[in-house]
Amino acid sequence: MKTPHGDVSTSYGSFGTANVGLNVGYGGESWGNFLGASGLKSGRFLDPPEFAVMHDKGNEENFFDRVDYKFSNADSILLNLEYTRSWFQNPNSFDQQFHNINNAGVLTDPLTGAPLGLTDQVSQIKTYNIAPTWTHLIGSSTVFALGGYVRKDQYNYYPSANPFNDLSPDLQSETVTQNRKLTNAGLRSSLSYVKGIHNVKLGGVYQQTFLTEDDQIGIVDPTLVPGLGCLDANGQPVPGTACAILAPFDLTGGRGQGGNYSRGGTFSFTAIPT
Repeated sequence: MKTPHGDVSTSYGSFGTANVGLNVGYGGESWGNFLGASGLKSGRFLDPPEFAVMHDKGNEENFFDRVDYKFSNADSILLNLEYTRSWFQNPNSFDQQFHNINNAGVLTDPLTGAPLGLTDQVSQIKTYNIAPTWTHLIGSSTVFALGGYVRKDQYNYYPSANPFNDLSPDLQSETVTQNRKLTNAGLRSSLSYVKGIHNVKLGGVYQQTFLTEDDQIGIVDPTLVPGLGCLDANGQPVPGTACAILAPFDLTGGRGQGGNYSRGGTFSFTAIPT
């Protein structure tokens, strides 16, 4: 394909759903390249728990590149590159959105007494894949191939900026953060021989999986901890008692808009006498 060829497509639908995609191919006598990219954003990224759609925005970006290069009549290298990223809000139920207690009242922050804001939990997934392959012709009937690959998936789950906003009766009494990484890596080789109607193929594969997880949890419901004996029916400290409630979490880092979310630090809580 000495003349570049490609196409572009786009669409728009309900819930503000828009996507765009493009691909192009180009090459010469000894090389070739195919590139594809796409993006999507939507106001209904996941199926919500209610008929109404609340807190459900998300976006996704994909990139793929395939490069071939021929060193000689006997040797070629092929390289696949791929990157995918998605960011999305976890859809809310009515009580997570408005923090009502059976429509009888509004939940409040146990530290400040201010009404709780909407639950703002979001997720981010990033994946990359690198897979090169070398092929070598041994005569007219034998081919040797050697390839490797590395694929890494990283999933981050971010709680609300105010951890107490994650409190929802009968749904969630804790705030949670997750950073999970899964990496698959390996090598594979093969030797193929073809003669007439017969063929023989020998090879080997080595692969390994690396998994790391950093999952943290903090209790945001003062009534969840048993044995305090000094909280009223609404979970508020009774005046004059030495009740313990949860202190603010140590959450550092920043949150951006449009999917640029990041956060570092750890969860911690301490008992504060009142």
